[in-house]
Amino acid sequence: QRAPRWPSATSFKPDPDFVPPRGGSAVASILERARSKSGSRVALVGPAGVGKSQLAMEYCCQADEVFRLPLVFRVGTETRERFLGDLRSIADLLDIRDYGTTELEVTQRVAQWLLDPSNGPWSLVLDGVTDADVLSCGNAESAKPGTDSGIQQRVLWDLVSDVSHGSILVTTGDKYTAPAPGIKSSDIVPVSAMSGTQAVNLLQKRLGNHDQQSGQDHMALQLTPAASLLSFMAFFDRDHIPTSLIESRKGRADESAVAGADQGNESNLQTDEPSQRGDGGGNRSTDASERGVQVLLDTGFIAKGGPGVFSMPQVVQLAVRYWLKKNRRFEHFESRFIRWMHWNFPPGHFENWVTCRRLYPHVQKMTRHRPTDPVSLEEQAEVLCHASLYLLETGYHDEAMELANLSLDALKVQKPEHRLVLASKHYLGRAQRNLGHYQAADDTFSDLLRTCTSKSSLDQNHPEILVIECELARVYLDQKDFKEAERRYSEVLSKSTETLGGDHPFTLNCMAERVMIHIHRDNVVEAQKLGAKVLNLRRSRLGEEHPHTLRSELTMADTYYRQKKWKKARELQLHVKEASELGRDYHLIGDSMKDLAYTEYAMNSQTRAVKLAKDCITFYSNTFGPEHKDTHEAQEVLAEILSEHEATQQAQEALAESLFERRESGHKGAQTKRAKRRKC
Repeated sequence: QRAPRWPSATSFKPDPDFVPPRGGSAVASILERARSKSGSRVALVGPAGVGKSQLAMEYCCQADEVFRLPLVFRVGTETRERFLGDLRSIADLLDIRDYGTTELEVTQRVAQWLLDPSNGPWSLVLDGVTDADVLSCGNAESAKPGTDSGIQQRVLWDLVSDVSHGSILVTTGDKYTAPAPGIKSSDIVPVSAMSGTQAVNLLQKRLGNHDQQSGQDHMALQLTPAASLLSFMAFFDRDHIPTSLIESRKGRADESAVAGADQGNESNLQTDEPSQRGDGGGNRSTDASERGVQVLLDTGFIAKGGPGVFSMPQVVQLAVRYWLKKNRRFEHFESRFIRWMHWNFPPGHFENWVTCRRLYPHVQKMTRHRPTDPVSLEEQAEVLCHASLYLLETGYHDEAMELANLSLDALKVQKPEHRLVLASKHYLGRAQRNLGHYQAADDTFSDLLRTCTSKSSLDQNHPEILVIECELARVYLDQKDFKEAERRYSEVLSKSTETLGGDHPFTLNCMAERVMIHIHRDNVVEAQKLGAKVLNLRRSRLGEEHPHTLRSELTMADTYYRQKKWKKARELQLHVKEASELGRDYHLIGDSMKDLAYTEYAMNSQTRAVKLAKDCITFYSNTFGPEHKDTHEAQEVLAEILSEHEATQQAQEALAESLFERRESGHKGAQTKRAKRRKC
């Protein structure tokens, strides 16, 4: 007999050191019953890392005891990408060459193969189900306006749920997900975690016996950095552990720093790039780290993931963290993790987005930690503050508000005028305003203003005070209280002009906000006049291609659009689109594409307008994700253009029909008149 085939992109293999979970006899009984008949449906439910996937492997590898040469398929379902990748691997293995490239086609073609009785019997493992939407048969096209989205609601198990010649095994951490594929409650098996003693024994077994002398004097040296490195890695997101943890060591000759034996030493992992500094001691440290990495790779504690990252199995991560807590080492490595993030996660400005995006999964992990050390608390708060700004700039306002609040929680021991407290409150107020929580935003900015004026040495015209006053004015602008907004902006503009100068970037920002007030009030002439002044000043002060200059060009294009000066509007919008694509300013790219789509439609270029709107949807979806608010706004632009185009066509058809009827009635009326004249 041959072993079952596993066409999985994840190359999941049985673990020879697998420790069965508690209550394993009940699990074995259910799985044995499932193996005894075709068409069975079983779910293993339990927390991450308890061994559900390994139990599924045991089940599948023993399935050929009942069925003759069955096909066994494992599909990882942790993410949409992994699900589709495994389905494509299955399609390739089964020589399904006509499944196309879309998500809908590959899912349906694999399902059709599974539905064919001549292809049975087979066993299908849906491993790590967390969200039924991951298994959906829809694609990006089905979500667009004007298309049938019904197929989007179906998932893979709906298509094969009634098949009698195939068995399905689901592993999940959610007990409410398990019944979805038609699994009976009696076939839903709870899986409990191994005991703490078992976890520690497994960890020691995989690392080796420290007390055993094998005659190799270098073994102790080899294991110490490996254990330390594994402990450090266990705090990161397990799928995105940076390889730069090894590459960026800063030249400490003492390998006890690598092992973390001296708790008074600070970690030397400072940057994402290897250091060029040192007298050779750093090479010894790096060599030890590289040997430690090789030990971890050889033992299977970590694996090479995507470019620049390692991955770690969940059970390893859980066992290591448990071992650290039992041995009172958790806080030490927790502080090292927080310090590394503090050194490496930059402020969330546009120029740092690439780094922020790469490290953000570890910020999410860090939010679960509540260090007691004051230094670690402040370092954690600064990372959360930087990440909050990054989320604000990229349009994730809910998450930005959450991180700003977490930063403030970590800073409770600090004074209200502490720089991080002020920054976190600032980002909190912006997030509240962007989410439409205007009263909360007003309260936050007002409290921030009182703190800055009463508890700090800043005078009324200090730039930080002016920034907060400008944010308060924006709250009223967003509420469409244009009178109060203009009053506040005028006050800030007067102070800024006097203190900073008429061409200072902040002064120009205030003037640009007044342009928007004129546009909202339909004072297009005033908006164009002031907008031209801001644009010229920004060009001379900031340069032609600066994002603020390009934003002013879009605003000027808006004034032309409202005056039906389509060609002038289109010229500016095209320039902004091309220039922002070179600078990769995502918001400018998307906004220029949306505005240009409207202008093209107004110029009767419906085909170009629809293409631009679709390209904008694709751009936002690829950049921020299909569920991002900017993606939804782009979809609304397309829907509006399509609906107006359809209404225009209907109006033209109605007009043509009306003219035809008028011609017909006029022709008949003329005949009647001529007849009457002849009759007379």
